[in-house]
Amino acid sequence: MQLVADANVLLSAVIGGRAALVLRHEEVKQVFTPAAAYDEVFEYLAPLAKKKRLRLDTLLLTLAAVPVTVVERCGLTR
Repeated sequence: MQLVADANVLLSAVIGGRAALVLRHEEVKQVFTPAAAYDEVFEYLAPLAKKKRLRLDTLLLTLAAVPVTVVERCGLTR
């Protein structure tokens, strides 16, 4: 199975939310995110770290470990 994750899903995965379980599920073969969503994660990561009292450097390392492929544009078909 392939998934597309938005910024909220990635942020949840980084802080240890349930999204991490979904992204690492054995049936999920690939996870994609648009570059704009990945950029949005970086925009909100520092304020989120402060709000949750988590270390930003740890969150950045966790984000780097999330199994996601960043794409410039997701091609959607109807």
